[in-house]
Amino acid sequence: MNFLFYYGIVALIVGTDQLVKWVVENQIPLFDRIPLIDNILTLTNIRNTGAAYNLFSQMHWLLVVFPGLIMAMGLVFVALKAKSANSVLMVSFAMIIGGGLGNLIDRILKGYVVDFFDIRIIPVFNVADICITIGCGLLFIYLIFMDGKQRGRS
Repeated sequence: MNFLFYYGIVALIVGTDQLVKWVVENQIPLFDRIPLIDNILTLTNIRNTGAAYNLFSQMHWLLVVFPGLIMAMGLVFVALKAKSANSVLMVSFAMIIGGGLGNLIDRILKGYVVDFFDIRIIPVFNVADICITIGCGLLFIYLIFMDGKQRGRS
């Protein structure tokens, strides 16, 4: 498939992520909670200055530079390999890159990431985080179930 298809996935994820974060920041006061499903899911406007579990919150430059380089390399990889690589692999990279860029935009423009889905058993997260997680799951599926079979054929 053409790399523009995968770039479209990236753009859709970034656009959706940024739109939802904008709505959350403009409709839910900071730290307010809106219950969606009793004792399961709450919308909570949180600002995360670090990575998962607020790690590296004092190292803003690291949370911008390192992911920025990784996202740039990912975009180049997708452009170079889109036609020849497995579509599951490319979709997984597009989802990881889209989510990564969504959070990177927050870090660059605001100095923090807007998080809002709160299920209380893990840290509060956002649309970008969901896409990164699904992308990593697809990558895992590709590596375990598809990559070895393709190598065996060659």
